[in-house]
Amino acid sequence: MAAPLRALSLPPTSQNHEPVVLIIDDQPEMAALMAMYLKNEGVQSRVARSGDQARAAVLNCVPDLILLDVLLPDANGFDLCKAFKAAKQTAMVPVVLITSLESKADRIMGLQAGCDEFLSKPVHRDELRARVASLLKLQAARKALDHERSLIEEAKRMAIQQAFERYVSPGVVGQILPSQVVSILNAFVSALTQVAHRHNGTVLSMAGDCLLIGFGVPLALEDVELSSLLAGADIVRAIRPLQQQWKIEYGADVGVGIGINRGEVIVGNIGSQSYMSYTIIGDAVNVAARLTDLAAPGEILLTERLRAKAQASALSVGLIDEKQLDTQLKGK
Repeated sequence: MAAPLRALSLPPTSQNHEPVVLIIDDQPEMAALMAMYLKNEGVQSRVARSGDQARAAVLNCVPDLILLDVLLPDANGFDLCKAFKAAKQTAMVPVVLITSLESKADRIMGLQAGCDEFLSKPVHRDELRARVASLLKLQAARKALDHERSLIEEAKRMAIQQAFERYVSPGVVGQILPSQVVSILNAFVSALTQVAHRHNGTVLSMAGDCLLIGFGVPLALEDVELSSLLAGADIVRAIRPLQQQWKIEYGADVGVGIGINRGEVIVGNIGSQSYMSYTIIGDAVNVAARLTDLAAPGEILLTERLRAKAQASALSVGLIDEKQLDTQLKGK
C-alpha cells in the first residue's frame, strides 16, 4: 500500500531543455541586449522591468538564473536579492547583481544579500556569457544531485514502509508514514522482542503483520504454557504506553492482537540453498496464525488446550472479559 504524499504548493520550473534566465532591468535597451547575447548561447530569457514584475515572474515560473539590476524604479536590488534568497522556491537560484556601483561597500552589501556574482555596467558580451555559463553549469549539477537525492530518499521511504507493514496492519501505515517511522518501528519491535526474551521466547520470523515467537525452542522450558501466556499478557501491557504516545503524536491507532497455541512442530533451518531461516512449521503454528488474524487489538486468543492453564489460580495474567468463540478456522 502506498503512503499518501503531502502536496507541496511550489511554482513550476521550466519544462524546456533550454535554461531560462530572468532579466530584471528597467532599461529596455539593456535588457534586450542581454537577452540577445543569451539567445545566441541557447539560453531563453524573460524580462521584468520592476520589482513587482520580478516577483510575479518568479511566482509564475522559477528561473534557472536571475540577472538583477541594483537600481530599479520601485525596489532596491539588494533587498530584492535578499528576498529571493529567503524564499524557499528561489533560495538556490543563482543571482547576478548588475551594477554601475563599484565601491567596496556596495560589493559587501551584495554579498550580504546573498548574490552569487557581479556584472558591471555597461555589460560586456564575453563577460556575460562566461558568468552565465559558469553559474548555469553549477545550477544544472545541483539539480541533478537534488534529483538523485530525491530518488534515494524515495527508495528509503519505500523500504521503510514495506518493513513497517511487516509489523502492523498496512492500513495503519498510511496514517503514520512518513512521520518518524524509524523510531516507531524500532520501539514496536524492541518492545515485543524484550518481552519475548524476558520469558525465554525465541523470535523466529516476521511476515506480513505478524511476529512469530516460539517457546521451548531451541531448548525445552519447564512450563512452556505458562511462559507463553505470561509473555502474551506482558506484550499487551508493554504496547499500551506506546499506543498512547503514537495516538498523541500521530493520531494513529496501532494495536497488537495475539494468538497462542501449543503443539508439535518441526524446528530447524528451513529454506533453500540461497535462503535459509531458523524457524518452526507445522499445524500448531498455522492455528496460532489463524488465531492472531482473528484477535482484535489488545486481545489474546487461546486454543481450548491452553484455557485451563490460563484459568489456573496461580496464574496472574490479568485476563479480562473472557469469552468463548464459536468460529471455524481457515483450513481446519
